[in-house]
Amino acid sequence: MNTGGPFRLGISIAGPRFGAVAVDDSGRVVASEVTEGFGGLAVVVGSVLKQVGAGRIGAAMLAMSAFADWLRDHRTVGRVGVLRVGATPTTAVPPLAGWPREVAERVAGPWLTTAGGIDIDGSTAGELDLDAVRDFAGRCGTAASAVAVSGSFSYLDNRPERAAAAVVRDVLGAGYPITLSDDVGGFGLYERENAAILNAALGARAQTLIEGVRSILHEHGVGTELFVARNDGTLVTAPGAAALPIHIVSGHLAAVVRGHARMAGVENAIVVGGGGRHPGAGVVRHGRLVLEPTPTLAGVRTNQPVPLGFMAPAGMTEDHLVSWLRRRVGDLPVLDSEAGGPAIAAAVGVALAPVSGNVWSFVGDGGDRVEGIAEAGRQAVDRAVLAGADPAGTEVRQVVETQATYMSGGALRLFVQAAGRPFSSESRVP
Repeated sequence: MNTGGPFRLGISIAGPRFGAVAVDDSGRVVASEVTEGFGGLAVVVGSVLKQVGAGRIGAAMLAMSAFADWLRDHRTVGRVGVLRVGATPTTAVPPLAGWPREVAERVAGPWLTTAGGIDIDGSTAGELDLDAVRDFAGRCGTAASAVAVSGSFSYLDNRPERAAAAVVRDVLGAGYPITLSDDVGGFGLYERENAAILNAALGARAQTLIEGVRSILHEHGVGTELFVARNDGTLVTAPGAAALPIHIVSGHLAAVVRGHARMAGVENAIVVGGGGRHPGAGVVRHGRLVLEPTPTLAGVRTNQPVPLGFMAPAGMTEDHLVSWLRRRVGDLPVLDSEAGGPAIAAAVGVALAPVSGNVWSFVGDGGDRVEGIAEAGRQAVDRAVLAGADPAGTEVRQVVETQATYMSGGALRLFVQAAGRPFSSESRVP
């Protein structure tokens, strides 16, 4: 069958189950396939491409549950060295404080706190202890597979983080994996640092898995950009996902929830059936994915947005999960994605998702709020375009303002998200 095109190719990988769909410029599914077992990705991709033709694919999108499974199992993640560049070299709350013991013991490598970070007013506080950082890097060479660098108020100025990372690379080599908390994003040094550590722990396996998917697509004649589902239901390019796997750990559940709601034509529902190795459910309200307000991953407090329901208490059945969600969001109707298959729902959800860019910013007491929001919006649009969004239709879609409670006056913390359809010279899918 050849129904025109261009199409988006949506792919779902969750445990042993694989799914793929092709959607046209109206969002209609024109081809689909689901299978299980070894070699399943090649099977579903090959089947869909036989129906629509590889040359008709304008972009490919991937949703996978592997990262969530790895964090839950935590035995398969790497060991991480942690370098904190703070306003003061405090150890009152050291790195990995409050982590579940079994996770901390698996992830923890050498750690160091040093002055030289940014203070609340944007000024540099103290000096980076270069000798201590070099010594730390030397210890990481044999005791860690990656390093996470976090800096106080890095969203105001990321230069201290980058300076510290440059010293580590000077010792361990340019190719040594380093995660910067500013690249991970978010407020709160502790939460941002935790997310950076988890990201570094996932990094090596993320690169391998994503490259494996790209290789199979190329073997089937799909040479277009590959995008990957993010935690909030949006997309990022494959290189961006491989560099920041913490952003995609709950992407599969987000895609299932959005995809099944889209297929059912509803805007308010609890969607059951995550499609992975663990029971899954999420919520859409007014057509938007509902996110967890106080996210934790692997029992670790972070600042990463994940779908409400992703972090349900362990041991829950799907029925108990629905009851738990209803206590939080009200008596919404339930959609069971098993009816249409979580693999297909995820593939549809990721195929129809936009590409996003996020900015965390700050407007000090007496600052120009309007200009601060406008500048953050410009940066968010730029980041979305760099992440693979089509410049022609990318725009600011979300602005969240919160009072900086640790400061007097009218200081604001800003979160701004811009999004647009994935860039393709041909694709017209909204």
